[in-house]
Amino acid sequence: MSKGLYITAIVGGGILTFVFLLLGMDRKTQEMMMAVPIPIVIVTIFHLMLVYKIWDSIRDGKPRTTPGKAVGFLFIPFFNLYWIFQVYPGFADDYNRYIKEKGIQARPLSRGLMTALAIFIIFSIPVVNWIVQAMAVSKLCDAVNVVKKK
Repeated sequence: MSKGLYITAIVGGGILTFVFLLLGMDRKTQEMMMAVPIPIVIVTIFHLMLVYKIWDSIRDGKPRTTPGKAVGFLFIPFFNLYWIFQVYPGFADDYNRYIKEKGIQARPLSRGLMTALAIFIIFSIPVVNWIVQAMAVSKLCDAVNVVKKK
């Protein structure tokens, strides 16, 4: 799983969205507002791909959900505000249990970082959000790559 690709798509897309929104505040560049959906779609697709891949990586353990449910339940209005905490912090718990049960020599995932990721996905604060996402996506890609090697 390419860490650079996911960080660039997710964080870069967020930055691009923010820039487009700032530019759109000026009446002269209102046409730019039409381009805002493009990075939003890119970020969303890569987030959903990431969610599917992380849950797929521990499928042969005893995860709390399947990759399809992890992605699908994010589309349920209001329930997704609860579910995002099952997707990321819940994955950290299940991943840590998985590597322990399988005897895989890997660094455990930080539940705190994954909780911060879920919070900042809901309450986006520019710059802080991008830093947390870059750190979390990096750790998630490393985790998946370690498990896939075994």
